[in-house]
Amino acid sequence: MIVALLGKAGAGKTTIAKAMNKYVEDSVVIDGDELREATKNFSIETSGREANIRLGYSRARTLSDSGHTVFVAMQAPIKRIRDEYLSNGDVEVLVINNGNNPKDDMGYNINFKPDYSGVMETQLLQDFKAEEFYNRLNLTDGLNK
Repeated sequence: MIVALLGKAGAGKTTIAKAMNKYVEDSVVIDGDELREATKNFSIETSGREANIRLGYSRARTLSDSGHTVFVAMQAPIKRIRDEYLSNGDVEVLVINNGNNPKDDMGYNINFKPDYSGVMETQLLQDFKAEEFYNRLNLTDGLNK
């Protein structure tokens, strides 16, 4: 299963992914910031974003197909690319944080025009509780004890 945590830079996607990683056995976190650092692809132009999204989601699909639950914490604003890698058992969650976001002040989200159409789940970071999130997404396999 892939749990795609979507939203603008600084929304709290990685915070939720790392919290859930503690709850779910055999889970993996793929973080957009770490991926960009590893590949040295820091471009926020369309071609740079597409390359990062494809790499992150292709890795996630491979890991998921091998039996892991994969939490992908990436903006991934291009729906058609997400759709190439996500299947019926996967979940997309839009993470919203209405608090002070330093990445807004740094200009990270100035041209942020994502396509999150069809995303059914929304999580406000201020209200995030790992156990409730776990249960809401029905992550029934692999609860860490």
